[in-house]
Amino acid sequence: MSAPGKVMILGHSGFIGRHLVEYFHRHSPGRRLILHALPEMDLTRTDEAVRLAGEIDRDTVVVMLSGIKRQLGDSEDIFQRNMAMATNLARILSEHPAGRLVFISSAAVYGEEVHNTAITEETPVNPMSYYGIAKFASECIFRKLEREKGIPLVCLRPPLVYGPGDESRSYGPAGFIKTALEGGTITLWGEGDELREFLYVGDLARLLYEVAFSGFSGVLNAASGQSHDFREVLAAVEGAIGERVTVRSRPRTRRKVDNVFRADRLYAVVPGMTFTPLPDGVRLTVAAERDAQLHAGRG
Repeated sequence: MSAPGKVMILGHSGFIGRHLVEYFHRHSPGRRLILHALPEMDLTRTDEAVRLAGEIDRDTVVVMLSGIKRQLGDSEDIFQRNMAMATNLARILSEHPAGRLVFISSAAVYGEEVHNTAITEETPVNPMSYYGIAKFASECIFRKLEREKGIPLVCLRPPLVYGPGDESRSYGPAGFIKTALEGGTITLWGEGDELREFLYVGDLARLLYEVAFSGFSGVLNAASGQSHDFREVLAAVEGAIGERVTVRSRPRTRRKVDNVFRADRLYAVVPGMTFTPLPDGVRLTVAAERDAQLHAGRG
């Protein structure tokens, strides 16, 4: 397909959305962007979502970022709200097909407590949280839409995303950085030696941009294939702030599992894709956090 003239970003004011909009402004300044997010539009409400209808046609790429993070809770209520966003968007696209749909899913569809050191797009899904279940169910809804309406679909499955502007205190770079800069104590579960991949948000923005205009359709793990344990995250934080931090260990409440991704498909789809090394991404995040604190102090 030729490059569509319009890109609709749903959830543009969120953590990932802000970085994606900035990436578009830098790399495609003439592209028309249609931006929607709370509080201007609540996609869980059918009467508000229907306003999208007049803005979508076959010349539009829709990027679906809207969703409630699992850090805000893993409940049936949040599951239902995430599903409402997907079903409302699917209903609109069924009647007003877009030229392409890019959906941010999650590596949680593979199961947060499943040990696997060779995760590929063919790895069986096994979600164990309401968040992961909602993401996979949304993928299925959009895949049905693709078959029936001919809307090319890309489902990106990222691991934990971190970077400037992340307001969460998730167990990983974001939480460690905030605690360290506040002079607090970082908690490591067990030995902190379980493997995870941490994706810098700027890399995800670039990947979203690339797949929006590629000919690829299907599932794509948004991962470099390079995993780190939490002790490496801690070392990166200490290196970025220039001092040791206070750490305490607590016994695990769950068994230790490692997650490592195979990135063969990603590098085939985006051959020139590079990823920000963990120490560099943490350094950029620390600098942004310090700058935000400085400006807040002046305010």
